[in-house]
Amino acid sequence: MWKPTLLLFLSLTASAQVQSPQALVQDAMNRQKAGDLEGAVKEYRQFLKLHPEATPIRSNLGAALAGLGKFDEAVVEYK
Repeated sequence: MWKPTLLLFLSLTASAQVQSPQALVQDAMNRQKAGDLEGAVKEYRQFLKLHPEATPIRSNLGAALAGLGKFDEAVVEYK
């Protein structure tokens, strides 16, 4: 009897960890403002896997990369 309950718990836990695209962008922007540029880059890249055409987010990613001194990568995102 506990196995179905455990499976339900695990599936709910896993789905709770998946962020919506909007939440990814908001979290990335919050991280960037707070100075967590590595975290922001990670979140922006996760979003861009879902929406590679999102030009404003590429610009944000470029700014975060530039802030980390990764200028070559930043230029690629700006282009």
